[in-house]
Amino acid sequence: MNAPPPAGSSHASRVLIYVGFVLTGMVTVQLGPLLPLLSARWHLNDAQAGYLFTTQFLASMIGVSLTSWLLPRLGFRAPLVAAYALMATGAGLLMFDSWSLGLAAISCCGVGIGVGVPASNLWMGAITPNKRASALSLLNAAWGLGAVLCAPMLVGALRVSGPTLFLSVLAGLLALSSISFVLADPGSAAPQKETHGASSSVNSAKAGTFLALGLLFFLYVGTENSIGGWVAVYAKRIGAGEMFSTVAPSFFWAVLLAGRLASPVLLKHLSEARFALASLVLGSGGTIVLLAAREFSIVVAGTCLAGFGLAAIYPITIAHLSRLGKPGARASGPMFALAGLGGAILPSLVGLLSFHCANLKIGLIIPVLGMLAMMALYAWESSWGAAPQP
Repeated sequence: MNAPPPAGSSHASRVLIYVGFVLTGMVTVQLGPLLPLLSARWHLNDAQAGYLFTTQFLASMIGVSLTSWLLPRLGFRAPLVAAYALMATGAGLLMFDSWSLGLAAISCCGVGIGVGVPASNLWMGAITPNKRASALSLLNAAWGLGAVLCAPMLVGALRVSGPTLFLSVLAGLLALSSISFVLADPGSAAPQKETHGASSSVNSAKAGTFLALGLLFFLYVGTENSIGGWVAVYAKRIGAGEMFSTVAPSFFWAVLLAGRLASPVLLKHLSEARFALASLVLGSGGTIVLLAAREFSIVVAGTCLAGFGLAAIYPITIAHLSRLGKPGARASGPMFALAGLGGAILPSLVGLLSFHCANLKIGLIIPVLGMLAMMALYAWESSWGAAPQP
């Protein structure tokens, strides 16, 4: 067995992973605030703009699939060096006006996200074995912080010069993060390989539960990115100025982060299933408010309600997957792949429906339907409210 890394090196690695995850959050959501600018630059209709989300999340799925090969052979450090280098390259390429370079840029970002997110989570879990839950919660809060900061940073850059300044700074920080991981102590060199005795079949758990969980991963990530990805364009369509429309996604991500921080307190008073149902009622209601908006203040109100309603759904779903034990662990790869597939398909469907109906409000019915479907799944699977198994 590998000896644990020295405390100092472990602390330095944690800091690097946290800082890197803030940047990862920014890269993941950057298409939302950038979409009006990119659509104007490349003369895209809504259907074509939706394909940008498809490109990013399909590339992310490729990255996720690569981790199952990379991590056992190379450990955590080398894949993270490559992940942040890819994201830096993607942010840099987005500065150019070329449509083909833009697609290459988004693909680089997607693969980098797909490799970086699981590698960061697994490395953090390996170096914090006694405080794993709190460390991973803080790590995902760092991602949320990056998602919140993305649009305000872009707005600040637009006031000074333009999106090139934002992308230059982001690319530079990502490149610096990649270099920092080169110098980091490798700590746990690689994740522990699963022994033969630990390889339980997914069939040992109820198949219907895994089907429902897979649908939830697909629907949640697709719904979240449909709202966060299109709200800037929607705000601009109802007459908000460039600065207001650009910052609109930050309201969604900020409330999503706040909701995740508040969820542990609220879950003390409600079962997971009931809390998820109540949250989705709030989220779908908020999205309907968003669809009815005719001024920016109502867009903000609807966006905030939708973000708070969605905040707890992903953690609750992951918690239920982890509660399934070894079959759940073995199913985690396909589940996260389905999450990426949802992110690739549903935001694109918003664009396609908007284009064919010439109305983005109609396109944004997709996330409402996604939340209604998640409500049905939680209502059907009553065992999700069960207490964690010891």
